[in-house]
Amino acid sequence: MQLGWPLPKRKEFIEKLLKRPGRYKRELEWRGGQIELLDVYAVPLEMPKYRLANGRTGDAQDEYVAKHPEVGDDFFTRDLELQQAHEVQHGILKEMVDREGLIKFFRTNKQAEPFILDHLGFIVNGNRRLCAMRMLYEADAKTFAHFGHVDAIILPPCDERAIDELESRLQLQPDIKEKYTWTARAIMLRHKRERQGYTDEDLKRIYNLGPKQIQEQIAILELAEEYLERRGKPKHYSFVENDDFALQQLRKCLKETQSEGERSVLKALGYLALEKPEGQEGRLYAVIPQISEHLKPIVERCRTELTLQPIQQDVALDDLLGSADPDLSSLAVALDNPANRERVQDIVQDVIESQDAAERQRDNADFALSRIREANTKLLQARSALGPSSTKSGIKEHLDAIQTSLEEIRKWLANNP
Repeated sequence: MQLGWPLPKRKEFIEKLLKRPGRYKRELEWRGGQIELLDVYAVPLEMPKYRLANGRTGDAQDEYVAKHPEVGDDFFTRDLELQQAHEVQHGILKEMVDREGLIKFFRTNKQAEPFILDHLGFIVNGNRRLCAMRMLYEADAKTFAHFGHVDAIILPPCDERAIDELESRLQLQPDIKEKYTWTARAIMLRHKRERQGYTDEDLKRIYNLGPKQIQEQIAILELAEEYLERRGKPKHYSFVENDDFALQQLRKCLKETQSEGERSVLKALGYLALEKPEGQEGRLYAVIPQISEHLKPIVERCRTELTLQPIQQDVALDDLLGSADPDLSSLAVALDNPANRERVQDIVQDVIESQDAAERQRDNADFALSRIREANTKLLQARSALGPSSTKSGIKEHLDAIQTSLEEIRKWLANNP
């Protein structure tokens, strides 16, 4: 099926169409809240072009370009008539249509609301619905002959900001429309601020979001992008489409952490928490606040159980590590090492469980004795298991830590006869 007529043909068709009255009229609120009574026309299904600047598909477009760098960064912007770009956009919309059940909906429902087109025939509102109708009509033109022509409002010439305001207002209406993914919304807001010169006041008026809310959404997006970069999947936004809450938690914890070195370690652990540990149901993101709360014991365990390579931190590492502390810098690098991920996940879970158990038993008078008895039992087991093939790495560091704890306990005994 043709995904939109060529521009000259569309312009000629629209020019002739607007010279006669529509099938009926429909009120439309736009251009600063004005209510206008506009004609609704029947247009061929193949005539409209998708709007490539569709806010809902911004993240999927960026991901496509990241996966297909040969098309160029400006693939969706350099030529709004480019057939190849519209074919890809059609594929993106088909995935949304399939995910949201629009095919099933339109199998038994006719068009209820007219599409809205700009004066050049690009769809301002209804890209997904148009895609669903095209899919059904192409599969069975006889059964879905009623989609051969669709109802559409043709907007008079206007600037892009008027269209943005209209798009935002229409998204707030209850309908079968899919909500923006959180990444698509954040990307759209960032583009409006950084590339199109929208002020915070403009965005507040259009999207009903304050400057702090916009800044927070963009900051969370940037965390997601850094995570994807570190995992070798730049702009693969579909990998984090369900992780907005986890990233919000990580953002909050990072803001509450004072040391740059600890922030770099917490960020590495937080990114690790986005991943599903081997053999475990669910994800670790629910424990990000607990990772922050118990960061110091987690750091100590990781220091003793991971092999840390001394590094000479330089400018190239600043973005990754964010720390002048060479010890924490080494640890941050080790935490980002794929070979250590499963072990670190085990350490994190073990420390959190131990800390939670300790907290529950803190008021128990026999708690200290029970823990010392438990440690003694484990040390006896370790001693009996020693042999020529036993791993030696890390044992000395653990023994040093145990010795320090023993000295502190003996001091307590001496001061509390």
